[in-house]
Amino acid sequence: MQASDLVGARERCARAREVTDVARDRALDVRLGVIESVVAMMDGEDGARDRLLAVLEHARERFDEEARSTVASSLTEIDVEQRRLDDAAEVLERSLPLTAERDVRIAHGLQLGARARLHLLRGAWDDARRDASTVLSGSRSAVTHTWPCLVRGLVELRTGRIGGGDLLDRAWELARGYGEPLKLLPAAAALAERCWTTGTADSRLDDAAALLPAAALPGTEWSAGDLAVWLVRLGRDVDTTRLRVAEPHRLLLDGRPSASAASWETLGCPYERALAMADSGERTETFAALEILDRLGADAAAARVRRDLRRRGVTGVPLRPRTSTRANPGGLTSRQVDVVRLLADGLTNAEIAARLVISEKTADHHVSAILTKLDVRTRREAAAVARTLGVTPDRRRASRDGAGSDPVPPRT
Repeated sequence: MQASDLVGARERCARAREVTDVARDRALDVRLGVIESVVAMMDGEDGARDRLLAVLEHARERFDEEARSTVASSLTEIDVEQRRLDDAAEVLERSLPLTAERDVRIAHGLQLGARARLHLLRGAWDDARRDASTVLSGSRSAVTHTWPCLVRGLVELRTGRIGGGDLLDRAWELARGYGEPLKLLPAAAALAERCWTTGTADSRLDDAAALLPAAALPGTEWSAGDLAVWLVRLGRDVDTTRLRVAEPHRLLLDGRPSASAASWETLGCPYERALAMADSGERTETFAALEILDRLGADAAAARVRRDLRRRGVTGVPLRPRTSTRANPGGLTSRQVDVVRLLADGLTNAEIAARLVISEKTADHHVSAILTKLDVRTRREAAAVARTLGVTPDRRRASRDGAGSDPVPPRT
């Protein structure tokens, strides 16, 4: 399963089932149920996730916290890999406190790493850095370190901080040691992103490109797509016609960047959306991409896009905002800034959830966190404080200045 050899995994599960039928080993029965269900999820089978949830409930009734945590770790890792971010967040919300309380250390590290990756994809990079750093400083198990190294390294790279390079190098060495496609492909993609961002070369990518033909394996569509897209951005000659890649990547590789950006927006992945918009080469789309990158604090990527625009002779390229105007005052994460802006427009939690493509429960959690961080009790007070801090526009002042304000999108 870890090697993405689904045929081999199924064959061995079938042999193990024969043992289980004779031995009546309940722990083995649960373990096999996990592997069978994860393999089915990787292969895209309908109902596979529901079966894994059923295994989780079975483990909850009959087995200890370690068995339950193993199931939850497998579920969240594949959920994040396949970009079911709200589903992953819901499981992590229940499971992470239990792994901490019961001191199930490896499962806790794996799940924190999965949550760090989830935050990275959602654009909540402060939260991603915090989770990744917690694992790297607190876990001695190397098996828990690959994603925290990648997440922390990518956040540092994208935001222009020092130190990300060493973490990405370490993630690559860890991935090579394990030899698993779902570790190797993301680590190679991170190296390629660093080359694109910094304009430097990396001879390791000559070997990384050779990973793609083997990436036509079920369950690798998202990670293979990430690597293929970054190699294409670097100008590498990549035959992507036979690759199994996820829809947003396929749209981009087929020359439909705007459709790819829309797909990433639906999934709630702002960084990937912005880069797809910039790939369009259209002035308006690229300027909009820069606005997203600046809001995320993706200084390095935004600088690369600005250089490309000026090299092409595009005029009127928006300047990089001053730090004071793009910071998130009040300690708000990037996602919480998104929420408070919609909150200030008078949207309900259900409407915020629909607009940001998150669950209503997740929206409610964001609103509660915003009220706590801004030290207010009502949504109206939060909106007022956010305007004072410059997080949301002061529409009255904008009207007096004759600048107008952005129209509020229609509610759905």
